Amino acid sequence: MSIEDTEAGLVRGFLGTAFGDAEPPLRDLASGSIARGDRARRRVRWYTAGGTVLAAVAVVGTFALTAGNGGAGVPTPGASATPKPVPKLVPKPVPPDPAVGNQGANTRPVDATAKTEDVQMRLPGLLQPLLPAGIGIQVAPAGYSAMNSNNFLLTGPTGTTQLSAAGGRLDWSASDDRHIGCLQAGGCDVRGVSGGTVYVNDSVLTANAQVVNLPSGSLRPGTEKTVVARDVWMTFIPADRSKPYLQFREATSVAPVPFVAKAPAGWTGQSWPPALIAPGMQQASDPHGVAISADAFAALAVAPGIAEVESVLDPYTPASQSAVTAQTDRNSQITALLAPVLPKGVTASVTADLSGVAPGSVLLTGASGQNMLGMTTMKQDAGLQHMMANCPSGLLRCDRRRVSGGQLVVWVQEPTDSNLHPTANKANNFQYMFAPDDTSKPAVEFSLTTNWMSSAIADPLITLDDFVTATANPHLADIVSEARALAAKR
Repeated sequence: MSIEDTEAGLVRGFLGTAFGDAEPPLRDLASGSIARGDRARRRVRWYTAGGTVLAAVAVVGTFALTAGNGGAGVPTPGASATPKPVPKLVPKPVPPDPAVGNQGANTRPVDATAKTEDVQMRLPGLLQPLLPAGIGIQVAPAGYSAMNSNNFLLTGPTGTTQLSAAGGRLDWSASDDRHIGCLQAGGCDVRGVSGGTVYVNDSVLTANAQVVNLPSGSLRPGTEKTVVARDVWMTFIPADRSKPYLQFREATSVAPVPFVAKAPAGWTGQSWPPALIAPGMQQASDPHGVAISADAFAALAVAPGIAEVESVLDPYTPASQSAVTAQTDRNSQITALLAPVLPKGVTASVTADLSGVAPGSVLLTGASGQNMLGMTTMKQDAGLQHMMANCPSGLLRCDRRRVSGGQLVVWVQEPTDSNLHPTANKANNFQYMFAPDDTSKPAVEFSLTTNWMSSAIADPLITLDDFVTATANPHLADIVSEARALAAKR
């Protein structure tokens, strides 16, 4: 990855409040559909209002510019060069059991994150017998690019597809059925089936749309209309509206982007063609398209056994006790791992809502409120050194200082509107980076957002002095790697 790409990723992620509506140079899968659906504030949400978008799956991810709500971009990760002093802590295995509690109208899950855990634990086993022959399902490994924490991987004879699923009570009127089923850009196929109606909202991403912000001449002539990805929503609405609906979203890459062999005029990056996903990441790919056809979905939606699937997906059905226990164990382990480098009294936990931040981020809770913390380790390559030597934007307050054993760089940002005008005189983003003098050791980055999912700006739970203290811990990089992996585990 080039210096420009690395720096751009960090700046784009860090300045999420300022650049939230900007187009990245490389569009992720169905980015227009995702934005359009999100703005409508409907579809797959664990909360009835202002909740988590479960359905936003980005298969063809944009690594160079990761948009976020003030979260840090993800530079090239580097393995720790020091021995592993922290034992790996794995959540205790607990067998899944039936969901506990009763459904109640207009209620929310007690813990949306535990509900997410519950779906991940139970859905593959319930859905597998109902899938077409030859199609397997699993929770997507952490190495797969995704914009949500509830993401599944379908594997068939010709490739893979990423899947998000939703189900539960119909909380909209019949007049909105078509709008719900076909909100996204693309075609709308309405099919009457036994017991209800299936809506198929199929869209494609062309090579030209993928490189809309790259210099002219980035694609081989005549390949502009090449379909490189498919994104299909399929929704079953039962005729009996007392019964639950079912919705699948499948997304996959179907062809590589046909870049020209030589970088076009105007390209400022150091490498060509540009990377579509982060090093070490994977993306679903199947040249034949999505794994579950519309006909197969229509049959599955009314198959015996689907009621159990819909019950697990229903956001009003409380999570199983097994999921609650597993989630509690994981949070305890993450807090224990980070305790040596966090201020006293600050705890860490995973959260269902990680939209816009890097996998492995954690929610910090302390006396003054909550912050979202993104953390990573990075190889000390030329790109990192260039980034640390320069303040990337006039919107930031930048500072660098010598500390014991290395150099520390701090970027601080106040919130801005879409015109880059400050909206508060209190900072809401703090990015701390520590590079050891021994360049064979990885650098460590903490990125703190103090108004996560809120308009109120809390105080930073990790101050600069706190981070300086953390850099004195010789096992900081190992602790971060362990905690991040545990938090990112699906």
